[in-house]
Amino acid sequence: MPDKPPTLGLGENGILHFTVASQLLRELGERLVGKAYIALAELIKNSYDADATTVNMTFGQDYIEVCDDGHGMLPEEFDRWWMRIGSTHKEEQSRSPAGRNLTGSKGVGRLAAQFLANNLEIRSVSSQDYKREITVNIDWEKAVATGELTHAQAAYEIKNPLARFARDSKCGFYIKLSGLRQTWDEGQFEELAGEVWWLQPPFYRLTQPQGSLPFKIAVESPDASLGKAFEERMGAILGLWTAKITGQIKNSNDKTSVQLAIEFPGRK
Repeated sequence: MPDKPPTLGLGENGILHFTVASQLLRELGERLVGKAYIALAELIKNSYDADATTVNMTFGQDYIEVCDDGHGMLPEEFDRWWMRIGSTHKEEQSRSPAGRNLTGSKGVGRLAAQFLANNLEIRSVSSQDYKREITVNIDWEKAVATGELTHAQAAYEIKNPLARFARDSKCGFYIKLSGLRQTWDEGQFEELAGEVWWLQPPFYRLTQPQGSLPFKIAVESPDASLGKAFEERMGAILGLWTAKITGQIKNSNDKTSVQLAIEFPGRK
């Protein structure tokens, strides 16, 4: 007769619980993100969803910094949302406080950070509480090595704010990715521009509803050709237009009328 399978200490009956291997962090990052420029684009989209008007990206020797002037996160929000893989709060919320349609994929921002680099530092100050800054550090290699996803840890500290964010804002979100897992070249920067150009719309003042926020992405790199490749691709895409149509809706004496104007390149 064949040997009986080991019982693993189980009783006659009871309840079994699912477990999650920490390797899933890496597997999901590679399968859902897959490309470095897509991963970085997800972090930029998170800034957009936080109603940032400016995102500064700094590329250094073996690190990338992403800093915005959005509304940031409270420490409690960070624990509830950022630390939960696959959270659905963006689906439930659908729009940002300023009315933007949310763009980031649920949970992918964390996976993008893991895909891009071995180490992650986060600082955040919320617009709801300027007196508390949360700082979080994650060593992804150690997190994956724990074996169980629920055992992976992130060291944090809550303290008085020490620094400003993009545009010298008192609130925002700062990410430093170090120990990069990919090499960035001009092609990667061009692909990145292709992923995010639509977040920075052309003709902003004419096309956006009154009271809405602009959005600017700035790139800084020791290699000037990389930032130039990004800017040229952004400009090339935004410059692809043959006509610009603007309109205005007017209400008067219970009547509604629409006024349209068409502008062609080089003439009005």
